[in-house]
Amino acid sequence: MNGDRADVAIVRPWPFGGGDNLALAQSIARYSSLPRVDLYVHPASRVPQPVAVSPRLRSRPLRTISLRARVLLLGHVRRAADLVQGARVVDVAEDSNGYSAGVARAAKRLRRPAITTCLETVDGTPISRFPPWRGHRRTVRECTRMYRVLTGRAGARLRRLGVDDAAIRLLPLGIDTELFHPAASPLDRGTTRYLFARRLEEKNGLWFAVEAIRALVADGASVRLTVAGDGPLAGRLREEARRLPIDVVGRVPYARLAELYRESDVYLNPGLDTRWRGRLLQEDGQYTFPLLEAQASGLPVITTRSGANDELVGPGNPVVEQGDSVALRSALTICRDPGVRRRLGATNRSFILERFDARRWQGEYDRWVDEVATERV
Repeated sequence: MNGDRADVAIVRPWPFGGGDNLALAQSIARYSSLPRVDLYVHPASRVPQPVAVSPRLRSRPLRTISLRARVLLLGHVRRAADLVQGARVVDVAEDSNGYSAGVARAAKRLRRPAITTCLETVDGTPISRFPPWRGHRRTVRECTRMYRVLTGRAGARLRRLGVDDAAIRLLPLGIDTELFHPAASPLDRGTTRYLFARRLEEKNGLWFAVEAIRALVADGASVRLTVAGDGPLAGRLREEARRLPIDVVGRVPYARLAELYRESDVYLNPGLDTRWRGRLLQEDGQYTFPLLEAQASGLPVITTRSGANDELVGPGNPVVEQGDSVALRSALTICRDPGVRRRLGATNRSFILERFDARRWQGEYDRWVDEVATERV
């Protein structure tokens, strides 16, 4: 590293709170071999304390231009040149937004190689056909030295869009398997505890989980649903919790989330794809971190069929069609069997250790940063 320059400046313009940013920061703080990483995040972000004090990770607010200027300048980051100049390599998020295009363009102008990290699995939305969005993807492609894709499905999307296969590297963002690990000994409570830990909104399928619990209770089953997270359905959920065995715990710290997995028996992910007038805008299964965290914690998972979910879950876990309440209820019933839970939980832990361990993938990423940094721009 030269002076105060970071090895890589990672630009993530959305706030912390989603699993992607938290898993990214945790992986860098614990496992990166790079001497210094600058992580630029949304100004409203609350960086987790263990990550904030990491000697190798420096977190900085991403200063953006005003709303009026953003419209005029296509959403580019203010002083992007300062950000880019302070690193050997720049990692931008996604390939179709103004933030990425602005930073990637500055990287090319200042002869800094760019890595573009992509988890998107859908080719594009209707609005992406029009300026300025149409130009963002072209700009990012012209400036990107390497695309980091988190799933094979995300890589296939880039190939459909014309990206050269030689520029694509499959480098999943791994899970910290030291933080997320199984309970020392399974609890035998007689009551099956299901966990839902995502933002409380319609597209994440929360209400399908609630209705499935309602049906099981009506059948006399001893079950409880723990819901972690916040969002527009929080008020309605609390009303339902007065009548059903539902514990609403709200937003929880990252470390506390790991404890919630260990206190639970089964993880639920009944998410829904986002559509508009019949057109698929976004698949729920782009890269659902709770699925990985729950499996690392030794839980069976129940998920809907979407996007890259088949790459993210171990064999044998129930996968149901989106919106199919009967199939979801049947999957919940199957996972009430302690023997099924023990078998799937052990399989899932091995699956994550083999394919999604953060230590391995952070090392791979660090090696590619070094290789990209040495290439002539």
